[in-house]
Amino acid sequence: MKIFTFALIPLILSFGIIPLSDAAEDNQICIDKIWIENTKGKIACVTPSTAEKLVERGWGTLLDDQSHDTVKKHHGWTSFTATSDSERHPRMVTTEEDHHMILALPFTENVYKGIVSYDATEPIQLISMHGPISDDEKGEQMVWTHPENGKNVALTVEFPEKSMGSWLFTGQAMGLHILKNHTFSATYSVSYTELELSDTVKSETIQSVQDPGIGHENHQLAIILPPNEKIYSGVLSFTASEPVQLVTLHGPLAEGEDRGQAIWTTDGETKYGLTFYDPETQMGTWVFSGNALAIHTMNDEPFTVSYTVAGQIEEYAESLNEEKQIHQGYSATAEQYEVNGNIISNVDVTADLWNPREKSAELIEQRADYMIGKFDLDRTPEQLQRAAEAKAKYADDILINSLLPASVGIVENTPELFEKALQRNIDAGTTLVSATVYAFPADGKMDILTRFDENQKVLDKLGIQLVNDVSSIRDAKSQGKMALIYNSQGAEYFIDDNTLLEQVKNRGLHISNFVYNSNNALAGGGNEQDMGVTDLGLEFIEEANRLGIIVDCSHSSTQTCIDAAEHSTKPILASHSNAYAIHPLNRNTHDEGLVAVAESGGAVCTVGVGLFLNDQYDASPESFAIHVDYTGDLIGRDKTCFATDYTHNYNRDYLTSVIPNMDLYPPEKGFGAPASNLAIEHVWGVVGVLEDDYDWSEEEIRGFLGENLLRVYDANWN
Repeated sequence: MKIFTFALIPLILSFGIIPLSDAAEDNQICIDKIWIENTKGKIACVTPSTAEKLVERGWGTLLDDQSHDTVKKHHGWTSFTATSDSERHPRMVTTEEDHHMILALPFTENVYKGIVSYDATEPIQLISMHGPISDDEKGEQMVWTHPENGKNVALTVEFPEKSMGSWLFTGQAMGLHILKNHTFSATYSVSYTELELSDTVKSETIQSVQDPGIGHENHQLAIILPPNEKIYSGVLSFTASEPVQLVTLHGPLAEGEDRGQAIWTTDGETKYGLTFYDPETQMGTWVFSGNALAIHTMNDEPFTVSYTVAGQIEEYAESLNEEKQIHQGYSATAEQYEVNGNIISNVDVTADLWNPREKSAELIEQRADYMIGKFDLDRTPEQLQRAAEAKAKYADDILINSLLPASVGIVENTPELFEKALQRNIDAGTTLVSATVYAFPADGKMDILTRFDENQKVLDKLGIQLVNDVSSIRDAKSQGKMALIYNSQGAEYFIDDNTLLEQVKNRGLHISNFVYNSNNALAGGGNEQDMGVTDLGLEFIEEANRLGIIVDCSHSSTQTCIDAAEHSTKPILASHSNAYAIHPLNRNTHDEGLVAVAESGGAVCTVGVGLFLNDQYDASPESFAIHVDYTGDLIGRDKTCFATDYTHNYNRDYLTSVIPNMDLYPPEKGFGAPASNLAIEHVWGVVGVLEDDYDWSEEEIRGFLGENLLRVYDANWN
């Protein structure tokens, strides 16, 4: 009966953020906002709506209204101090509306283990939470039922009835509580780690069975951690339907070690020593060590228990003892080093971030194989069914994929891969794709003009039409065909020969960026974030406006977006950009840049690269929709759009060519992590999430799918 967490926090549809860089420089205090720290220690000040969504997805931890410099991380543990006032019937914790609560750690899908010390204005209770649980699983446990959605969560409640003290806990949320209808205040310090679910770290509701031990036939037993030759240790928090006892086993014992102590055995031959602790309560927290862990009663009737256990086995403990110091600053020799908050490994090809400099071809191939295994999404049958419903509902509407990086010649894409990518978009119901024909110098051996010729052969084979205006896109839709335009993710060719811009426009290029990540003679890139558009870049904007090429500022610095919006006479585009406010990564765009694009009359297309979505590199529709909704609330839902940036040649050949490219993908900037990528068919999953979780209307969905982009296209092409 495995259980998973659920969101108990109501969403507030208002946004705003203090960018991380500003907060760090000015040491600001959040005013009407909340500090949140993500899983890599990056901190931002966000409105409650943003914070709740990030917490709901397990991307961060609320730090309350406090200065960011009170938060410390050490070897995977986070520590913070806060002073907070309680809320009446707050986000969780009791069926009675006259109770008050301070939520110290919000719900996570993982497991917290930690210690809290507190000083409150009156005696309090301490609560950890495990859930949700079904009605059948409730039993006589202490359970809170959500007043709106009816879901249940089990509670472990400690009753110290003191105004100050400390508590070691584990659970999926933790809070301070009183059984009264008035506000209390508390100053508290929490040190905790957040652990991913595993065989020894879990949160479940289970029912006991008859104890199989000899002499225990009339007893009940609920096994938490089964017998193992290695030693478990950890923390258990539980709530049961009746008072229980706690049991650890030690062994099996060798011959001669059975010397009169309490023994547990099922066959009289394999024997274990027995630690039997009776707290005379139905809930509590226990620090344990042993070869097995269980909850027990001396009754013959089954009981129900909900629990969270944060355990480890011997090998894990040894690895902690062997943990190496993390070198501060770049190092080619240290096992790990830290730059800008990113921890990079020199030795582990399965680390989130790995330094490929001066590594062998064999190691780079191993890294590539590891990354391939992380790329595509797994969706449940229910999620796929919801996506199919959305696809059917909007089958008559325009769908535009704003960025397809798959045309022939770019990063050694072949005609076969281009055809595969186009067919996948056709099958998903796409009306128009914008295919990248150029990205950066040395992005392929084929020159840019030859690429157009080779691409055309594939388009002819599939019956795909190059289009130059919005009416042609609508005609393609009415004929049940897919149309195509080209984009350029950089414009170094303009630096060398400014006449090439008109030549590529005549071959079908309709959108162009200045730069691909790194600064060039036209503008500042996202990697450096230290410059905007240059004088030559202003000439590029003027020529692009004249030719009807849409100016794009994805991959560029935020200042480049601002400058481009100011100087362009036509709406500009961020063809595949996410919100820095949600995920502080230089490749993403700060609010000021997103607003500048929108104020030009343009649009911002959220992109499905997991690396640009969150610290978990998760590109699920749920993760994607958070960025879409944030962007929509910031600049208007009528200025949002969709891009996959799905790499259809994501294979060993491709990865072994890009992994060592430190000019474009340095791990110190967060690049090169194994990430999933949202493919075109998952746009319909995004639509389902936007409708179900964020209340987007049909008109807003149609705009997001394509109508918002058609407006930008029409303003430039006419």
